[in-house]
Amino acid sequence: TENNLFYGKLNGTEVLDEEKIASEVSIFEVTENGKYVYYTKDYDDEVATLYCYKFGENEPIKIASDVACYGGWSLGWTYNAYSTDGATVFYFKDLEEIEDTYTDHGTLLMWTYGDESSQKIASEVLTYSITSGLSSGEVKKNSFMFQKFSSVDSDENVYTNWMYYNGT
Repeated sequence: TENNLFYGKLNGTEVLDEEKIASEVSIFEVTENGKYVYYTKDYDDEVATLYCYKFGENEPIKIASDVACYGGWSLGWTYNAYSTDGATVFYFKDLEEIEDTYTDHGTLLMWTYGDESSQKIASEVLTYSITSGLSSGEVKKNSFMFQKFSSVDSDENVYTNWMYYNGT
């Protein structure tokens, strides 16, 4: 409500035991397993600050500032992907449009709940290209592929290299 993010227990049509997670939330996503919620605050010009809240814990954790996203206040989305256990988020920074192609690439980073900082995976990674081939869209933390920008031809076709990440 009013950009405040809450959680609670459903009892029919009632919500019981409401707890506030954060205020001024622009975008939020709950992992497939329902154990984590990732959300953004301070949205400004297609970047925001990314946070993670693990259900059952006392406080959310700030992951990073200047994380790529689009829109805000319930009409936006992130470019994030999540691991099968929900504890890891893959996100982008320094997003750039490949001129005249409607395709974006940026720096891909990974953060896992409990880590002190994020890990850079690669630069010039196409958004929405991260995949482990799972129908859920989730990503295996140490076994996924992504497309790395290579070039654009005179017909504005984007060429990429498929890259495999094995955790190292």
